[in-house]
Amino acid sequence: RAQVIDEERVAMAAAHARTRAAIKALGDDVATERSALEAAVKGAALAESRVRSSLKRDVRASVAQSIHNLTLALAASEGVLHLKLVHEVHIWSSALASNTAAAAEASAKAAARLEALAKGTT
Repeated sequence: RAQVIDEERVAMAAAHARTRAAIKALGDDVATERSALEAAVKGAALAESRVRSSLKRDVRASVAQSIHNLTLALAASEGVLHLKLVHEVHIWSSALASNTAAAAEASAKAAARLEALAKGTT
């Protein structure tokens, strides 16, 4: 009977040793997985940071291009407006010259009539 008890103790000690070894192996596996997950999280954070930086650069470049395009469009519209204004000024100037000439002609006719009337009455 003592031998059976000793064999059971040896078997239990062996089972205990295997259990401890299995627990240690599981602990090692958990530590390895944890390290891998931490590395993956760090890698994802780094990738996210790079993507954010790239996105910021792209947005800045896009905004700068939009501002440039708007500036060009504004300059073009100002140029067109300037040309229209110059054209209108030329039209007004021509009309003014024409009106001035017509006024001078009418004034000369009026003066001639007055002179004719003055000669006729004296």
